[in-house]
Amino acid sequence: MVQSLSRLYHEFDGDFLLPLILGEVYMHSTRNYQSGDDKHHHASLLATNPFSISEVTGIPRETVRRKIAKLVADGRLEYRPAGGIVMTERGMDYLCCLIKDNVQASLIETGERLKSLQTPGVQTDTPAP
Repeated sequence: MVQSLSRLYHEFDGDFLLPLILGEVYMHSTRNYQSGDDKHHHASLLATNPFSISEVTGIPRETVRRKIAKLVADGRLEYRPAGGIVMTERGMDYLCCLIKDNVQASLIETGERLKSLQTPGVQTDTPAP
């Protein structure tokens, strides 16, 4: 977990609000995502707005607006012509890689902890009768 926080700190120049807001937009945008689709179809993404993100996170709305502007400039979010903001393909790819890396790190850490708990001479790979 510390490695993940360190990575976010460096990737977002010390601004932890940026990945938090990006994650909230992702959660909202992908509500219509159908399991089995290879990609999130851009047209099916739900748009959200600074007010909704502010309500969910407790971050002041003006702060959310400024952070969204940074994420749009970075290419991870975009404004919809009809209003609202959605994830871009770049934003989706980034979060998917981040989630994958965190899951891998968590599985490795869990495996190492389990290995350290094994009693010498006891096999754990055979199921109990």
